[in-house]
Amino acid sequence: MAKKTTDPVADENAAAAAAVKAGDKVNYTGNGPNDVIGAELISIKPNGLASLKLATEKQQVVTNVPHRAAERLARGWKANTWHAIAAALALLLALVIAPASAQAATDDYTMLSATGSTVARVVQPGSSTGPIRLVSLDVTGDNATNEFVVRRAVTPLTILSNQLSTATNFYAADYQIPINSVIVIQSGTSAVFATVNSTNTGLYGLSGQIGIAVTAGEANAWLLETAFKTTIGNATVRRDSEAIAWNYKRRPMVVEATGTSACRINFAVFAKD
Repeated sequence: MAKKTTDPVADENAAAAAAVKAGDKVNYTGNGPNDVIGAELISIKPNGLASLKLATEKQQVVTNVPHRAAERLARGWKANTWHAIAAALALLLALVIAPASAQAATDDYTMLSATGSTVARVVQPGSSTGPIRLVSLDVTGDNATNEFVVRRAVTPLTILSNQLSTATNFYAADYQIPINSVIVIQSGTSAVFATVNSTNTGLYGLSGQIGIAVTAGEANAWLLETAFKTTIGNATVRRDSEAIAWNYKRRPMVVEATGTSACRINFAVFAKD
């Protein structure tokens, strides 16, 4: 256990150093949140500065990386890049065999897809057993300014009222959610995206129906943060990695592709650890 001092920054750095070990897998965001690279931890100093081996073709080594630029992921990853690609291909075959379903799954992987005009969106529910990782993504835009965006759930609000799927509001502890906040409502293994368009002392109004039935005390409304976004353009963009993005146990994730008149998430493959 790291020894505490009177300096909160030093304490945070020491705690980060004590929480990891050589060989841990991390996300490296040293070039900014729009450029996330998988990496392996070589070492970390008591001051929180790490040395990393990047998961690139040349496997470059970077040193003196602040721990905030190297987010720790769960140990014991099951997939490497080619394993993720193989899983995506297997799931694509499953979709061809059963085209009525927008989602196909194995024990460890889930594939989601969506189409839209100005936005295509998929929601991956949080897992009750461990973290989730986005390991493969294929998206198509129709304009030079189109982007794909990955959002992560960060703050849970316990829903305090039973609601039908047709409801357009819910009660939760008053958290002063700003109007136009984007959220994910998850109940059990089902999760939906929503936008808050009104608030009144714990009563949150939505821009449409919830879409799933929720049970008081068993469902959460999650506030979202943008993990990163990057330009698609008028093209199809493919990303494969051990972790393009990730989130903690129970926390859902959202992937979006924007368009002018047509956009697609051809597939987004998530791994459950």
